[in-house]
Amino acid sequence: MLINLIIKKSKTFMSLPWADKKMFFVILFQLYWTKTLLLLLPFKNVVTLFENKGEIVEVDTKEFARIKKSLRLANRFSIWQNRCLVSSLAIRKYLNLMNIKSDVFIGVKQDNRRSMKAHAWLSVNGEELVVNNDEFEKLYQF
Repeated sequence: MLINLIIKKSKTFMSLPWADKKMFFVILFQLYWTKTLLLLLPFKNVVTLFENKGEIVEVDTKEFARIKKSLRLANRFSIWQNRCLVSSLAIRKYLNLMNIKSDVFIGVKQDNRRSMKAHAWLSVNGEELVVNNDEFEKLYQF
C-alpha cells in the first residue's frame, strides 16, 4: 500500500516539467535554510537578511500559480509546525532571487478562548502567496 503510494507520487513528480522540479527544490532548500536561521539567530538579525530587494511589481499569473504550487509541495516536507513565518521568509528570499518585490506581514488575532494567535503572510502586489484571509490584524510589515 505504502509502496504503491510512493510509486504514484514519484511518477507524478517525474512528469512535472524540469522548471517546476527546479523551483520545488530551490523553495525546499529555502524553507530549510530559513528555519535554520530562525533557530540560530535572533529575529531582528533574520529580518535584515530577508529585506526586500525586488523591484518588479507585476508577476505573471501562471508564474504566481507555479510558485504557490511549489511552496505547497515543499511545505509537505517540512517537519516543523510554524510554517507561516518560515514559508513567508523563504518565499521572500526566492522572490528576491527573481527580482520580484514582496511584502511580509506579521499579525495577531484573539480566538474564542481569548488567547492570542500569531500569523505571518506574504503578498506580491496585493495577491497573497502565504494567505491571511483577513483574519489577522497587521502588526508589522517589512
